Amino acid sequence: MLPFADEGKGDAVQGSWWRTLGLFLLLAVVLWIPVPPISSVEDFERWTLDQRFRWRGARPAPDDVVIVRIDFDQPWFRETPTFALSPWYGRFVRAMAEASASCVLFDLLFSSRRPDDFLLDHVTTVLASHGITLERAVLRDLSFDLPLRQALLEARARGLKVILGTQARSMVLNEALGGLAALIGPNHLGFFNIDTDPDQVVRSAYLYDIDPATGRAIPAVSLAMAGAVAGGFAVASGGQLLLGGRPVEHLIEGKRGLIDFLGGDGTFRQESFQQVLEDFASRPASLARFAGKTVLVGFTNTLDRKMVPTGFMYGVEIHAHLLANLRARRFLQAMPPAQAFALDLALAVLAAGVFVLGVKGAAVVTPLLVVGWVGAAVLLFGHGFVLPCARPLVMLIGGSLVEGYRRYRFLEREKGRLRQLFGRYVDDTVVETLLRLPHEHLLNGARRQICVMFADIRGFTSFAEQRDPAEVVRFLNTYFGGATQIIQKHHGVVDKFLGDGLMAFFNAPLERETFAADAVRAALELRELAASPAIRKAAGAFPIRVGIALHVGPAVVGNIGSERKIEFTAIGDTVNTASRLEALNKQYDTDIMASEEVVQAARGVCAWQELGVQAIRGKERQVRLFTPKLESAPATKGG
Repeated sequence: MLPFADEGKGDAVQGSWWRTLGLFLLLAVVLWIPVPPISSVEDFERWTLDQRFRWRGARPAPDDVVIVRIDFDQPWFRETPTFALSPWYGRFVRAMAEASASCVLFDLLFSSRRPDDFLLDHVTTVLASHGITLERAVLRDLSFDLPLRQALLEARARGLKVILGTQARSMVLNEALGGLAALIGPNHLGFFNIDTDPDQVVRSAYLYDIDPATGRAIPAVSLAMAGAVAGGFAVASGGQLLLGGRPVEHLIEGKRGLIDFLGGDGTFRQESFQQVLEDFASRPASLARFAGKTVLVGFTNTLDRKMVPTGFMYGVEIHAHLLANLRARRFLQAMPPAQAFALDLALAVLAAGVFVLGVKGAAVVTPLLVVGWVGAAVLLFGHGFVLPCARPLVMLIGGSLVEGYRRYRFLEREKGRLRQLFGRYVDDTVVETLLRLPHEHLLNGARRQICVMFADIRGFTSFAEQRDPAEVVRFLNTYFGGATQIIQKHHGVVDKFLGDGLMAFFNAPLERETFAADAVRAALELRELAASPAIRKAAGAFPIRVGIALHVGPAVVGNIGSERKIEFTAIGDTVNTASRLEALNKQYDTDIMASEEVVQAARGVCAWQELGVQAIRGKERQVRLFTPKLESAPATKGG
């Protein structure tokens, strides 16, 4: 703690910590406010999730899932009108039925109006205008729609499950795809569920919705596909999604899954749509590679290329990752908002607690907390748990920077006050040492052993009465200037000037084992100062003689005063005893008077002459008095 009470209100350290805690808690709460500047934290959270995918790396994909891509750039596709693609799809369904595939998902949008509705209406109208009527068998041979319908019926009869999709989430199933839904069987129709976050990245998907008209669960195509393979899906009364009778875990609000992408583009085995049809025509036996497989058919064009945490990916590949998550019956586990908020508050308390170690301690521990949090997030992500990162990291880093800056400014102000305060008492080198020490070295009201010195000029009253005031002031400034230098050189503190005398003490604010010896050396040198040419010249013909007293004992040392005036001083019985010893110099006709405690604490500095014992007012025990022998010379080197 600094030697200044915080605005005079209680303990400064405790008050500072509560302010620190308030800062971190406030920041933790503000980061949850859904306003535009704060919403960017959500973008940061999403970005941290993406990075975790990259750090974790790819995982093995199921070998029974195959993607068949329809390439827009192939000549056959460019040259085929949209309404004429149905026969190609029909051939592919027959190929998969022949290969004994388990399930086929078409990641394609089929119109609710049949292709033949456009073509046959046009042909019939034109021929009728020429008086020509076609038989029904001829019209059937002209159909582009019939091959797909026949293939779907045959596939259903052979046990191949075909999944088709629409964009709507509430529909009359048979009308959604121009009657195709009735051909593929119940629960084999779903909605396309690939949605993006605000940053246009796909990270999650809705697995089902509830039709408000019927109350029935409508599956996404990925859930319809997984249910077709696993034996169906259901939504329990409590909203729990069941796949094949087993719960799907870690869904958000019971409907949405945070996709655990196994890797980037190309994670799943891929084949060409055209190559499969060529193999069906010329090498049907080779299609055995699709036996028991789940096959997803989709376009690979830029219009269907989307951004995911692991890079760019076609929509059909995203469905494959959703299928893998559903088959595992678990998605990434995101922490509920209430738990994440409680965790932020707990982390705020911990971050504030770090500052109990001080700014330097916090500068070391806070980065360790950040690294530890990121490490824990990466480690837990490997087990499918998404630990929130954005808000905790912003709170830790931002709060620590703000608090560190606040404390830095506070410390700089306090250092300025320290220089101003202690610069009057101790040497500049001592001040700089104090500034480098932890603040607990500068506690208010510290109790410690010190040596108190009182020094007085003998006969000064007569001297002052015979001199001009300016001359008196000039003399005192000369004497006190020299005395201050001597005391500070020997690591003492000049407490105050008392008219023609002064009070000083040793062993504060910095502690020294040789503090008593320092005080004795300073006293011997002060005696020589009184006899120095400079002082003799300032005093003129007046004989200058000093009386110095030293006493060692416990005292309270600290900043004492008011907000308007404060001093670093010492108080206690030791100070009172030293003051009364100084008055005994006149009685014993000595220049330096020391107690037995000083002699014992400053052995070896000089030879002492015992003066006897003396009763001191206010003390029950008599004090044994000593004075340096006249041959003693001061040791001028500050030690």
